[in-house]
Amino acid sequence: MSGFVFACLGFGLFQLAVGEAKNKKPFWACLLFGFALSLAIGLVWELFEYLGTALFGLDMQEDTIVNGFNSYLLSGTHSETFNIDGITQTVIYFGSGKSITIDGYLDIGLIDTIEDMAVCFLGAIIYFVAIAIDWHKKKILFRGLIPQLVNNAVDAPPIISNEISDDVLEVAAEIDGELKLTVCSDLCDVANND
Repeated sequence: MSGFVFACLGFGLFQLAVGEAKNKKPFWACLLFGFALSLAIGLVWELFEYLGTALFGLDMQEDTIVNGFNSYLLSGTHSETFNIDGITQTVIYFGSGKSITIDGYLDIGLIDTIEDMAVCFLGAIIYFVAIAIDWHKKKILFRGLIPQLVNNAVDAPPIISNEISDDVLEVAAEIDGELKLTVCSDLCDVANND
């Protein structure tokens, strides 16, 4: 989900920089930028988690208990892996003599990192494919999910009133880029009642 949302945000930001994506070149540029921004945000988040873990002793890269893994280190060479499977228990011994027993093997964040990156990548892929197909068809998703540029941001004109005296009221409003000015007094009420 996050990958999809960040990709839509990236599309909108790039569209803001280059203009409305009405033809193929700006559309594909915005689409690729959205995809890339989504992956970049995922990367920055994982670096943030790693720094929190490494520098501040937090467990931002959540641990996972696994029952097996493959290792080049335990095989002694990089030409083949040593397969360890069916781990039922791991004992961690501290220098103080204390120990902790875990039911399985403790992965210290690699699985969490890869799962987070995979979710971000999957969301960005779904965004890319869905928006690309939709843009060539009906543009229903495109209009609903991509922020659109607005030329006239004023939906309702602001009304500014300034009382000149007790019997004269000046009202100004901006309508379609033009300043409209109305001056009215007590005579307006009298004329309207007649």
